[in-house]
Amino acid sequence: DYMYEPPLVSMHYSPYYEHFRAGAAIYPRCFFFVDFVVHPTLGIDVKKPLVKTSEEVMKDAKEPWKNIRLSGNVEAEFIYATLLGGDIIPFGYVKIRPIILPAQAHSTGYHLLDVEVLRNRGFSNTADWFERAQELWREYATRRALENYPRLVKYINHMNLLSSQNPAKKFIVLYNTAGKNIASCVIERQKLRPFTINKAVIYPRGFVVEKKNMFYETNDKLEAHYLCAILNSDTVNQMIKPLQTRGLYG
Repeated sequence: DYMYEPPLVSMHYSPYYEHFRAGAAIYPRCFFFVDFVVHPTLGIDVKKPLVKTSEEVMKDAKEPWKNIRLSGNVEAEFIYATLLGGDIIPFGYVKIRPIILPAQAHSTGYHLLDVEVLRNRGFSNTADWFERAQELWREYATRRALENYPRLVKYINHMNLLSSQNPAKKFIVLYNTAGKNIASCVIERQKLRPFTINKAVIYPRGFVVEKKNMFYETNDKLEAHYLCAILNSDTVNQMIKPLQTRGLYG
């Protein structure tokens, strides 16, 4: 038995330094993170499911958003999947979360659709959802936020962090930005697990990275899992400890 210590090398950035990016600000979460609602008799419409603001996510919500809830039907075309930082464990995740996004995938990114565009294209349910969200955004957002982002759809695409995610890339390497220890996993876009509600199955339209995580996209499966293994190693975890912020009693 022996302890491995990496060789000393001159200080320089990793070749991947410029390629890992932060996820999108899918916030306020009350507008986007949802639970599926099952009618006791009719069940669930997989094309236009009834959803409501996720109660689990709202446990950590802060004012002025903590008491805001939405509910209604949305078109399944706008149901996506994501992970929060605490959902990631080494080489996997504990749960994948459904979110509603006014976005459609294109060959190199996502195109964001505002309320009127949604309505004009026949997505009246999702348009109604985000019309209500826009009203609440106008009512409760800070003055500075409204000055910079009068439309909610622009806010969630701050610095193009949502629209620039590339749905054509097969693999996403994720790692959390908060927490005591770093954890990484690989998401394979073409093999996303469906959301199963009773016996109904709803397939997410894609995977979108949320701001609590950093990510790297690639078509190379071996590269993705190699990076994931490096990020999950004890060596990396120990090397970043001196750089982590400490709590009041840390």
